Amino acid sequence: MTRTCKTYNDYVVFVESKALRGRSKQEYLRQVRKLAEYYPSRSLGALCERQVFDYLIFRRDEQKLRPSTLNQAVVALRMFYRDFLKRDWPLWTQFEIRRDQPLPVVLTRDETRRLLRAIRSNRFKAILCLIYHWLAHFQPPLFPSASSAACAWVKQP
Repeated sequence: MTRTCKTYNDYVVFVESKALRGRSKQEYLRQVRKLAEYYPSRSLGALCERQVFDYLIFRRDEQKLRPSTLNQAVVALRMFYRDFLKRDWPLWTQFEIRRDQPLPVVLTRDETRRLLRAIRSNRFKAILCLIYHWLAHFQPPLFPSASSAACAWVKQP
């Protein structure tokens, strides 16, 4: 355990020497401490690639960390092992983090048509068409080619 403390203390100095923001430094150190707590009887420097991989799997699958938090753990441990201890393991490129796919900012014309076709009630279609055209009018960079084609179902008097 003394070796772990010395290794960790040297790592603290290493992290402090980096041009990182305060919270990033704290988070990197916290993630390495959590790894040491997970393997209390082992020195951080004595852990093999498989043990670090198993720890990351535990954090992802058992603790259900969000992708951004898991990414912080991977980056912190990569800095510790690759940059500080000079162990460039394949783990750093092989470990995948499943990120949620964000919704698109703007629907394409085809997506807009499909969305409107899926709505059965004309009153809801009318509201969505009104919103679509209003956004197209007041937010032209988002809707560079908006036309009434998407809402052509509306009968003209």
